[in-house]
Amino acid sequence: MSRLAHIVLLPDDQAEALQAWWLTEDGLTAFEPSAEDGEVLPVIALAAPEHVVVRWHGFEGLAPKQAEAAARLEAASASIDAAGLHIAAQEHGGAVVSGSIDSQFFARGLALLKSEGLDPDHVWPIGLLLSADGDDVLRARIGNACALRLGPQIFPDDPALAALIAVDKPVRDIAQPEFAGYLRAALSEPPLNLRSGQFAK
Repeated sequence: MSRLAHIVLLPDDQAEALQAWWLTEDGLTAFEPSAEDGEVLPVIALAAPEHVVVRWHGFEGLAPKQAEAAARLEAASASIDAAGLHIAAQEHGGAVVSGSIDSQFFARGLALLKSEGLDPDHVWPIGLLLSADGDDVLRARIGNACALRLGPQIFPDDPALAALIAVDKPVRDIAQPEFAGYLRAALSEPPLNLRSGQFAK
């Protein structure tokens, strides 16, 4: 069973047990560290939607880097406490996606992972891994994290919020093998990487 990457949830509490898996060609398997394992694989941390606000931006006529800079400014202007946020942006196919995360929370989560010997190469919002196509609400669970996506909208598994956004649309749960497939696809075409700017690796 060929390992492809090491997947871990971005922790939000020092007392929280590490939640980690191996991504393989067959799916996700429990992470079991081995001192004799010399494999060098990418480490990918997944951020739950309650910690990352994802926004979409359109800036026609701008070069990708200019569009990303404009998206960061627009995301900051839409935030209550922009000074306390780390904002990443990425252009893809003419659209720009941004992710806003509390800087102190992000720094603490990365430090907790480093204390466990893990230094993520990428940090991805979970919801961006899911397909934006179709009329169903997609719901993916991994560990104690859960993300829902309906088109461009990504939100946590909060019943009141889900009812407000999804209204009467059906919710389709993503089984672990399908979610692993989304992760494998993201290895070759990564979504927004929050490890940028002051947090770049």
